[in-house]
Amino acid sequence: MNPNSTRHSQPATRHTGFAALAFAFLLAFASQGWGQATLPVSATFSTVTTSGPGTMPAGFTQSGLGGYAGSLKFDTAGDFLSLAFNSSPGNLTFNLGVNNSFTSGTAIPATITFDVQQSSDGTNWTSASSYTNTTAGNKTITNLEPTTRYIKWVYTIKPSGSNISLNNITLSAGTATPTITGNATAAAFTTTYGTASANQSFSVGGSGLTANLTATAPTGFEVSADGTTYASTATFTQSGGSANGTLRIRLAANATVSGTYDSQNIVLSSTNATSVNIATASSGNTVSKATPSLSITSASSAVANGTVSLASTSSAASVAVSASTGAITYTSSDNSVATISGATLTAVAAGTTTITAS
Repeated sequence: MNPNSTRHSQPATRHTGFAALAFAFLLAFASQGWGQATLPVSATFSTVTTSGPGTMPAGFTQSGLGGYAGSLKFDTAGDFLSLAFNSSPGNLTFNLGVNNSFTSGTAIPATITFDVQQSSDGTNWTSASSYTNTTAGNKTITNLEPTTRYIKWVYTIKPSGSNISLNNITLSAGTATPTITGNATAAAFTTTYGTASANQSFSVGGSGLTANLTATAPTGFEVSADGTTYASTATFTQSGGSANGTLRIRLAANATVSGTYDSQNIVLSSTNATSVNIATASSGNTVSKATPSLSITSASSAVANGTVSLASTSSAASVAVSASTGAITYTSSDNSVATISGATLTAVAAGTTTITAS
């Protein structure tokens, strides 16, 4: 063999391999398509001819399709048209015919199965509707999943002589499902009665909202959307369906010592959205008793470390005893000097008694 002929044949082999690879890529391109359509979508396919389907509109790809005058032609089992789009779908409508006849008197025979499928990822498909033993004409699908981003029309079972024709596809934009984010668990809150606890901050938000996002605190807690104003509820205003912000949570100054604060939920809610909870810790949330501070008003009495000195009975016959710590029980160590009833001290005689608050 001539060595030169061998050397000349090698480039030809490489070119042939490259051409095969390029052809395979083009087939993959035809099957996968490029880009996604923005909803709503409308494609009439009115320019399709018997020469073929022509250039696909944005978001559409096809495999194996031919053309009728003004409609796509499915003439082999496995032929499909697919549509990719970038948001939640609404209602899908299209005209379905047999051999380019779309009249209601045209029958889609029982020997045909033509499927419309949906997918969230373009790989895993479920049936949206199946057409067999029915009439041709306009079809509507209203139950597409909100997460669907791909639709495929596919000729599944084809009998001899019956081609499916398809045109006038419209797909409306769906209403986004309201969603709330912010699920979390707080660390334990601790405080002393009369003083609010340190706050804890959490990022919260929502999308597809039709109303404001509200945080509601359980008994003993309070919330704030701005870090300044605290109350039993806090509101994050939605704009264009979105709401975002930082929620502060704390034990209120008037949270009782005997309250239950473990495993409580601060609820994030909005109209038609599934509520989300920020849970308090399962243990360790406590309000401690405060050290009482007595205040007795009398011209001839003095208060020091809980000890009341009465110069006489007449100058402090009945005075109020108050404390900064809510419901407290007072007792007198010497009822012959003074008695306590509720929060009222009544002088009995001159002397010294110790008032104890508990």
